[in-house]
Amino acid sequence: MVGVSKKDLSKKKVDHSTKKGVKSNLKSNKDSKVKLMKKDEHGKVKLQKPLSNISELKKERVEKKKNLNEKKQKIKDAVEEQVEEFDNQGFFVVPTNMQITAEDEEILKHFSIGANAGSAFGDENLFDNIVNEIGQNISNKLEEKTQKEYAENMLKNPKVKIVYQDIAKLMSHYRSGKLARAFVIIPGLEQWEEVLELTRPSEWTPQALFAAVKLFSSSLDGHRAKVFFNKIIYPAVKADIKKNKKLNAHYYNALKKALYKPAAWFKGIIFPLITDPETTLKEAQIIASLLSKMTVPVMHSAACLLRLCSMPFNGPTCIMMKTIIEKKYALPNRVIDGLVEYLVKFVNEKNVLPVLWHQMVLSFCGQYSGHFSELQKKALKQLVKKCNHHIISSEIIKAIDGENIIINPDSTMNME
Repeated sequence: MVGVSKKDLSKKKVDHSTKKGVKSNLKSNKDSKVKLMKKDEHGKVKLQKPLSNISELKKERVEKKKNLNEKKQKIKDAVEEQVEEFDNQGFFVVPTNMQITAEDEEILKHFSIGANAGSAFGDENLFDNIVNEIGQNISNKLEEKTQKEYAENMLKNPKVKIVYQDIAKLMSHYRSGKLARAFVIIPGLEQWEEVLELTRPSEWTPQALFAAVKLFSSSLDGHRAKVFFNKIIYPAVKADIKKNKKLNAHYYNALKKALYKPAAWFKGIIFPLITDPETTLKEAQIIASLLSKMTVPVMHSAACLLRLCSMPFNGPTCIMMKTIIEKKYALPNRVIDGLVEYLVKFVNEKNVLPVLWHQMVLSFCGQYSGHFSELQKKALKQLVKKCNHHIISSEIIKAIDGENIIINPDSTMNME
């Protein structure tokens, strides 16, 4: 052992021990594999897994299959719901749960929009005032522009008229694709309303309206968006429902897109719809159905409810109020108190109230009875006894007392 140091000897020992460890591990792995090896009928070797692992794998497979089936079912349900919204001709169909009976239609004829409706709608700032008092200013105010896009009056330029008259022809035949550049710049013009009129919006195709709504709703401020919704979308939707007794899918999608500016949507579409003497229950049902499916911030919906409480009772008002109540918002106390006051006034109503009204009261009491004071509960019970319904009234009394309220486990109070 001449010339070999102690360090070298220790290294050799370590190497020898590691080699032994590797060999032993390989041997143990080989033995374990041999145990799991088994020949089948044809003499082929198959690797057998331990029984404990097999049971775990079976459980995993069952769980994966279950999750996959649930996902498939959800996709199937979503597709079915989407198909039910529109018929074969591409028109929106009102869901059965929102349809009104012929008996209710006859009763609601006695609650036609009176002269007071105009005065209720006349205060342009009422919606904004309600929102401010609740605690959040959600309405978009008109921004005064300091710089003008064009120094001259565009309408005096004959070339401008020719260009936008040509665009009017394009919009009357539009189906898909990019909009003309001259049309895209309209929202940024100082005289955008006058220029837009040159394109003759009443002659646009439904596809053209939808494309225009996408452009204008993202480009205009709150006040201008309200004007656009009221002058362009609202008359087009009403005309289509009047003509076809249902709503074209593109108009329906245009309304959905416009709802991304909720303050302008309520002021430009909902309030004019309710105060219009020619509004039909079908129109109110279609738009309420859309509202029920869309997410709207609680402050806008709360302000809308208070505004509706200040309007005379009629079919469209009742439909809209019921729709918003059933969205289960966490409403401010002021709104709940306002609704109680509004309902209690019906104690002196001489006309027979429709089933729709009783359903609205039931939804309201079932959802918000925990916020009622004892005086409010007493007043509501007197109302129910006076305006009695042979089936629904007993359920309303139970709801006021907080009894027999069916709560959907999947539903929660809407805080949005």
